[in-house]
Amino acid sequence: MRKHVPFLSFTNVQQNPQRCANIMDDSGFSSDIASGNLPDFSLFVPDIKNYGHDTGVAYADKWLSAYFGPLMKNPAFIHEGHATGRYLRRGR
Repeated sequence: MRKHVPFLSFTNVQQNPQRCANIMDDSGFSSDIASGNLPDFSLFVPDIKNYGHDTGVAYADKWLSAYFGPLMKNPAFIHEGHATGRYLRRGR
């Protein structure tokens, strides 16, 4: 889904194969952290289940804590970095 790959909304990314090649899933995320090979800027968007869209905020919070909690204590991840989390609430 495009909302989970927001960079594809920009035509200067869509029309540039080199930029498109920089869009990745999370399969290499752990090894990039371990090797110190994170990009200068990255945007991590969870899948629809872990994002909380169909599962709710409590589920998303549990996933976020389990996935990113240990990383926030990892010097290789937080070195000169910034992490921001955001929840979107559905209107009811």
